[in-house]
Amino acid sequence: NTITEFNQFNMGECKVCENNNFLNVIDEKRIVYIKDNKTGCYFDANRNFNGLNFDKFFCRVGIGYQTVESEYNGIHTTFTVTIPEKDVVEVHSIKVKNISQEKKDLSLYYYIKPHVNINGHVAYGKGFYDEKINSLHYIFNGFQLEEKLLEMFFACNEKFTSYSMADCD
Repeated sequence: NTITEFNQFNMGECKVCENNNFLNVIDEKRIVYIKDNKTGCYFDANRNFNGLNFDKFFCRVGIGYQTVESEYNGIHTTFTVTIPEKDVVEVHSIKVKNISQEKKDLSLYYYIKPHVNINGHVAYGKGFYDEKINSLHYIFNGFQLEEKLLEMFFACNEKFTSYSMADCD
């Protein structure tokens, strides 16, 4: 059996059960970085890896969605992952609001490390940037595959500034 889960920080894991032991096989990541261009300081709004003193940091989980809200240095961030009931997609929404009185010059960086080998044939996968729909597109080929979902893509309403299709950490 394979189980996919999100923890309270919107980090995904896929686990396989072998001999009643669950083994991690995937470490997906979805991290929102915000950089103050004036000071050069940055923080990860939905994780807080640096242990910063956030004013607010909490998570709400419901059927088909998970939201992490945080406030740090006058910036309110809401990150939501939604899984529609009748579709095979994840929808990510990131909202950033300046709640301070001072004008901010911010950059937002979204790091996503999806598990893209969905058919078990690493040698038969390829990825590319599709400029027409502003997406990173992954296609999987193989002989007599049982899996019917052989393509995936990550699209955004903002233009990608960088990406890597490398198969390494």
